[in-house]
Amino acid sequence: QTVNAGESVEMGITIQTYTQGVFEWFHNDLPIPNTNSSTLLLSQVSKSDAGTYFCEFENSCEKIKSSTGLLSILESGNQEFDLSSGWSS
Repeated sequence: QTVNAGESVEMGITIQTYTQGVFEWFHNDLPIPNTNSSTLLLSQVSKSDAGTYFCEFENSCEKIKSSTGLLSILESGNQEFDLSSGWSS
């Protein structure tokens, strides 16, 4: 996903389980503190928020890791070039 600097980004994971557990989000393989929720909201993103994100869910029965997503941040006034579709903002 690509967003402009200053925008908000929301990521989420859906788990179907009968046992409560703990969620933990990671940015560039490092745990993000205080993220025990199935959703992660990043407000007013900046270049430092760019990178990979994933979530882990763990309870007494299982540990599940989500797929990894890539977040790219465009600085104000920049455009991203996509070879498949030409210029886009």
